[in-house]
Amino acid sequence: MTSNQKKQHNMINLNRISRRGCIFILLVLKTFVSTGQTFNWQAELEQVPKSGFYNIVLSPEVVVKTKNLNLNDIRIYQGKIEIPYLLRKKTDTLDNTLVPAPVVKTREDREQKQTMVSISFDAPYQIDKIELEVQGFKFYRRNAYIASDNPDYNSRQRYSKPYHRINEFIITSGKPILVFLPGNSRHQNLTIIVENEDNPALVIKGLKAYQTNMYLTAYLEKERTYLMKMGLADLESPKYDLNYFSDSISRTSPSIKVLKFQRILPETVVRLGVFSTKIWIWSALTLLIVIVGYLSLRMIKDIQQRKS
Repeated sequence: MTSNQKKQHNMINLNRISRRGCIFILLVLKTFVSTGQTFNWQAELEQVPKSGFYNIVLSPEVVVKTKNLNLNDIRIYQGKIEIPYLLRKKTDTLDNTLVPAPVVKTREDREQKQTMVSISFDAPYQIDKIELEVQGFKFYRRNAYIASDNPDYNSRQRYSKPYHRINEFIITSGKPILVFLPGNSRHQNLTIIVENEDNPALVIKGLKAYQTNMYLTAYLEKERTYLMKMGLADLESPKYDLNYFSDSISRTSPSIKVLKFQRILPETVVRLGVFSTKIWIWSALTLLIVIVGYLSLRMIKDIQQRKS
């Protein structure tokens, strides 16, 4: 092997060592440092006057903080102990909880002979029912539908539609106007389209949105502090023994509220055992810089020697 071939061979080995050294250090750091999965929100439960089963009311402000439509990510803790619960919903579609009032804007599309009612909430609430109050001529009957925005809408495409129809309904004089949305749907923006045909447009006087009444039933002890946590995506539904005894637990237990929520910031978890300290992280980074610098200088010297 000639002198030049030896130098080239040494440079190749040096490059390999440099790459492997960097990869090794980075893998070590990745093993040591990670962002821990945590819940996004937590809140204390109202303290109970005596031990027993209680219904914890899931208001719209509570439900909107969950990540899963089926509320799988709710957990209750007393200290580090997880408290079993039953998730229950009231089946009566007329008995609902009022959602915080949305911003409602109405405009008339005379070309399409439609009235467009834009509904905007301050957060993506679960909306199960909408109640409309309209005013018009003594007798009226209009076809209408409620829709959500189509994020893929393109006005240049012939068959592209700006809305996804959710449900169709009829507005008739003398009857309450109730619009039901299927499933556990959450919406921040909705639109109601009323087909006027050749009739004068109706006046939208009021609009209210509702969520199905939901609550958790759990056994809580007097003078204990309980935390409700939620907002962790992809968390599986909890499996509690309590589910087998649902019929034996009254649905008319006393109700308590969830108190003010606090945001939980994601934590950086350092897995270094007894050496769990920032000093070791910075030491590893410093070592990585020294190794890369040393190998770089070696490569520069070899290149200069090769040129000479």
